[in-house]
Amino acid sequence: SAADFDARLDFISTRLLARPFNVKERAVANKSFERFRAFYESHEDEAVKFLSQGERKPDPALPAAGYAAMTMLTSQMLNLDEVLNK
Repeated sequence: SAADFDARLDFISTRLLARPFNVKERAVANKSFERFRAFYESHEDEAVKFLSQGERKPDPALPAAGYAAMTMLTSQMLNLDEVLNK
């Protein structure tokens, strides 16, 4: 739901930037997330493959497309200049 997404976004942005996203940033993040989710929903095998990398295994109770989309969005956020320069 939108409230869940906003809560997750606030959780991540507050830890990375020490502040929540403003309205414009939130809109960009939402658009990116929806693009990622649309891709992974139509390429479920890619979502599973992506989530299978690394030491930690994904939670099988979470939908792979949404999980992969949030992971990609978080990766984008980690690469923001504001995060890298703090």
